[in-house]
Amino acid sequence: MTTDKPRSPRFVWLIPLVMLALAILACDDVYIPPPSIDRVEAQAGTPGRAYARVIHIGLDYKSSDADAGDTVVYETDNYGSDWRPSEHVFAEAASNSYPMIMSGESLKLNGRAIWSFPRPIFRSIFYDGSNVGTMNQVTLPYSDVSNSAAGDNVYIAMGTEGVLVGTLDANGLAPDWHLGANGMDALAPLPLTISEPSIIVGIVLLILLVPPFALIHAYLLQRIWAYVLPAAEARRMALKVTAGLVLLAIIGSIYWLTNDRIDLYQVIGVLTLITVIVGLTVTVQLAQQAQVSNYTRNRLAVAALLLSLVVPGGVAAIFAMWWLVFGLVFGYWAYQRVYRRYFNEAAPTPEGRVQRWRVDRLALEMVLIFGVGLVVTYFVIIVGQAVFGRFLPNADLINFLALVVGFAYVYLVIRHYSSRRAKTIITSQPEVVSSREVRLLSGDLWMHTVFWLFWSIVATGVTLFGQAWAYGWFTTLLKTNPIP
Repeated sequence: MTTDKPRSPRFVWLIPLVMLALAILACDDVYIPPPSIDRVEAQAGTPGRAYARVIHIGLDYKSSDADAGDTVVYETDNYGSDWRPSEHVFAEAASNSYPMIMSGESLKLNGRAIWSFPRPIFRSIFYDGSNVGTMNQVTLPYSDVSNSAAGDNVYIAMGTEGVLVGTLDANGLAPDWHLGANGMDALAPLPLTISEPSIIVGIVLLILLVPPFALIHAYLLQRIWAYVLPAAEARRMALKVTAGLVLLAIIGSIYWLTNDRIDLYQVIGVLTLITVIVGLTVTVQLAQQAQVSNYTRNRLAVAALLLSLVVPGGVAAIFAMWWLVFGLVFGYWAYQRVYRRYFNEAAPTPEGRVQRWRVDRLALEMVLIFGVGLVVTYFVIIVGQAVFGRFLPNADLINFLALVVGFAYVYLVIRHYSSRRAKTIITSQPEVVSSREVRLLSGDLWMHTVFWLFWSIVATGVTLFGQAWAYGWFTTLLKTNPIP
């Protein structure tokens, strides 16, 4: 009688080879943390003096003032404005002056945020994750943060970005912070400003041209001022005022690029306020010079206020909402081209202003109606997916049904509402338009609806392409020519 011996599995010799291969693959992209500050220490009795320790230097670090190694210590005598290598030795036991923690990009003291890593919009525009030595190398501290206070000043270790220096008031808040690493040649902090003139010029030109917000703003102002000025003069005035606003936008853009204490939306807010004030002031002055009634002047002022917000709103949205801006502007442009054929709006007389308002009112109604249609279509998609999504094979059918509903809405609006309403207004003045022209109105509305959609899509696509190209240019430029 024989007993079968357990046999070894075949190919057992492959196991160590596979493990070795996995180990080799795992070692291909070993993460090496960038040099960063892990401890700070303020020297009591010596105002302005503090020390900072940079760890994970590595053997590639080169300096004439310090030896290569795992750590380098720096010191400052001017409250963190400048740093130099130091022979200072940190005590083994670390102690913090305040219980500070880092949560994401916010520094908190006793659960309250007292500082945040600045320039989030600037960083999101000019840096991406593929920039070696920039965004993917930014390492802020997490959990407990090393800090040391001497007198009224507190020094806080901010990882790869330097030392944060400030003065805490009685409420634990600092009215002014300074984040600096000047002289710390072991660090490579993320640049928060752009100072190269040629780069600034290129960025400003792209900001002004992609998209062409100046031309859009001038067109909107012209449509308001044509109520009190001849068309050619209104156009010249709008271009002149817009040119002045563009100059302010250039100054604001340069200030944003070169000042690390301010971010984009603060600049946009100030420029928006100036734009609104200028639009209101010039509109009221022109209305007074034309000696219009107070009622007309007030309506023009309200229109100037609303239209002055269109372009700043698109700028504030950056990439997200230019389709809406183009949709509004091209929609109004398309439909006022239809209706102006039937009204004499050439002269800025009382009768001419009435005729012009009829054109603008009908055009604005069409834009508003189609805006409601977009909301209805979107609502149908959301509700359809929530109610019928589990029963239908895919979402394409729901989207198709929503488009059918949207098309039916467009047909009903043009065929049974807008055309009849416009005809009612037009035929109340039979000397202005013939019956044949009235019959052509529905066809004109359909044709200009196609124009509106086509030009809105084209303008949005060109703008997004231009912005994507500009963004690629920015990142390529920063990779090949890092900001000093």
